[in-house]
This record gives sequence, C-alpha cells and structure tokens, in this order.
Amino acid sequence: MFVLHPDGATLFLKTIESGNDVLVETFRKAVAPPVQAPNVLTTLRAVTNLFDNTCFHQWLRTHCAEIIDSVSSCKPSFSKNAHLAYSTLLLNYAVLLIESKDEQSQAQILSAALEIAEDETQDADAKYRALVAIGSLMLNGLVKSIALDLDVKSVANTAGASKDSKIAEVGADIKMLTR
Repeated sequence: MFVLHPDGATLFLKTIESGNDVLVETFRKAVAPPVQAPNVLTTLRAVTNLFDNTCFHQWLRTHCAEIIDSVSSCKPSFSKNAHLAYSTLLLNYAVLLIESKDEQSQAQILSAALEIAEDETQDADAKYRALVAIGSLMLNGLVKSIALDLDVKSVANTAGASKDSKIAEVGADIKMLTR
C-alpha cells in the first residue's frame, strides 16, 4: 500500500536505490517454486500498482524481462483474477514501453499479449486488455512488423468475430492496422 502514496513510494525507492532492492527480492520469492496462487495474484497486483507512480517507471523498465518471464512461468497456477491482473500488467507495460521506445521489451509484451488473445479459455476482460495492448504496440510502438510476422491478422479476425462487442471492436481496429 505504501507504494501508492507519493511519500511512501519515494522513501521505498531510496531504499532500493541504496542497494537494498527488497522489491525484486520479494517478487522473486513470491514467484519461486512451489508457486502459491494467492502469492502470485498479490504480486501481480502489487507490481501493477507500481505503474501509478512515475518514480517506479525506471525500476519497472529495468526488471521488465524478469517480471514477465517469471510471471509467465506461473501461468498454470493462475486463477481467473490472476489472468486479469496479468493482462493488466501487460497493458501497463505496453504503455510504458511505447514511451521509452524499447523495441526488445515491446516485443516481449507483444508475444505475451498474443498468447492471451489466442487462448480461447480466457475471460473476456483479460482478452480485451491483451488486445488493447497489442493494438497500442502496433499503432504507437516499434513492433508492428513483428506483430505481422506473428500472424496478428488471424488474431484480429478471430477477435473481430467475437460476440463480445468490445473485443470485436478492438479486433476490427487491429485488423485495420494490419493493412
């Protein structure tokens, strides 16, 4: 909770910058085997909350690959809420990485978001957030050609045919970006 308060976030960041990165240590412990589903959900939500405070943006960029790789390996233990939190994390990362022009990390987020978008068992809200991340990365990011190589057009076609209107709308938007 203290990372949401500007003073708490600033103090916590000073601790991290002094060489005591308790945040990354706690994250690593939470996603280490044996994975505890409640710990993963809490960790996903905590990391997602870091995006609310700009002082953590550099930390988030620095640890992007580790966070996404570690959390991805926990997906078999995900609950519906964890899938939603993960797709929110990916959307937040898409926005952050578009600003920083980090193509490699954008590609990692794109790949993870495509996995969600292609998964027929995903909740509509999780799928919607993943599709918005994909569309954002294609429109404003550096990975449009990578998305095309990964057959984003078929993802867009499937989403465009969805009975869920907001998924269908984003699918149509992504399809327009493939032209």
